[in-house]
Amino acid sequence: PGVFSYVRQHFVDEIGPEMLQVIAEACRAMPSRISCVMLQHGGGAVRQARDNAFGSRQWEFSCVIVALWMGDAPAKRGANVAWADSLWAALRPVSTGTYAVDISPPARPESAREEVALAFKEHLPRLRALKQAVDPSNLFRASYPLD
Repeated sequence: PGVFSYVRQHFVDEIGPEMLQVIAEACRAMPSRISCVMLQHGGGAVRQARDNAFGSRQWEFSCVIVALWMGDAPAKRGANVAWADSLWAALRPVSTGTYAVDISPPARPESAREEVALAFKEHLPRLRALKQAVDPSNLFRASYPLD
């Protein structure tokens, strides 16, 4: 018993008809009726913050893909994770970034480096240098791949 979740996210500058069509088709195909796609407005002051490690400041909307399902059956998990990953991939061409907290190297080792680059953008070299300076032996290697 219980509710399980899996979250993916993109930042986008505009919500156009093609994007809405992709989201609508995905919602019609979602394996669980308790899943959702949220469009959150940001922009404004979000774009004005400078000199921080948050790489994605240039966006108007956050598109959050939330797969939710009841029960821990592997087939349910697999179907819901695949649904969220598929929608995330379909929206990748319009993405201006992603939220770093939603990166999961253990769950998606094959795309972790791409997601880190998408999240931290021009701040990535600075973060890599900082990581090398404070963790030269890579003790904290289970976090984001910054090497």
